[in-house]
Amino acid sequence: MRVAVAVGVVIALFVAWQVAYRLGGDDNASLFSERDALREKLFSAESELKVLRERVAILERADQISGDAETRTRQMLVERDRQIADLRGELVFYESLVASGDGAGGLQVHSLEMARAPGGVRRFVLTLTHDAREAPEAHGRVRLSVEGVGNGKLRELAWAQLGTVNPEAGLEYAFKYFQVVRGDILLPADFLPRRVRVRLVPAGSDTDGVERTFEWVDIERKGDTTNVQ
Repeated sequence: MRVAVAVGVVIALFVAWQVAYRLGGDDNASLFSERDALREKLFSAESELKVLRERVAILERADQISGDAETRTRQMLVERDRQIADLRGELVFYESLVASGDGAGGLQVHSLEMARAPGGVRRFVLTLTHDAREAPEAHGRVRLSVEGVGNGKLRELAWAQLGTVNPEAGLEYAFKYFQVVRGDILLPADFLPRRVRVRLVPAGSDTDGVERTFEWVDIERKGDTTNVQ
């Protein structure tokens, strides 16, 4: 399908742009050019999707499409809608990076998302950003801690208490402009989380760092979602 090809091109362009960011290119003109190209490809994909919907409507009215074919087509439309919605969200994020000169510089915790996974695991997606136009690559360790109520008492579970892969060191980050850090934590069965504290510790420092706190209700995805993107 032409719409599948169009969406595939958009996704490929997005991946290429992400790689360019991580390689640390400082050419702002190129960055704006890539952003504009992404806008054009997104518009093209949306136009193709609109045409496909119109064709399906015509076929339905003419009773020229079987039940199975109609089901497959509708599933494809839902998938394309989801992909385009994701691309729109990514575009908003990248435009915020382009405009970061008007905001706070340095290393920042941009966002955090948490989702349930089997076995009581919580899967998180953490996005870090860095105003690197006049700064070297950011690298260091990230640790999470969770505040909440357990056994009727207020508690804060440190990174080493969250059943993580690297209980002492934390997860590594190393990037020029932004990085998405993924990981899992395991909370006690009787623990009710209230907020999450994210701490970034730059390499070579055990004291200086960046912290941001998120309310649990703001970051938790509803339902059992094991494929957080």
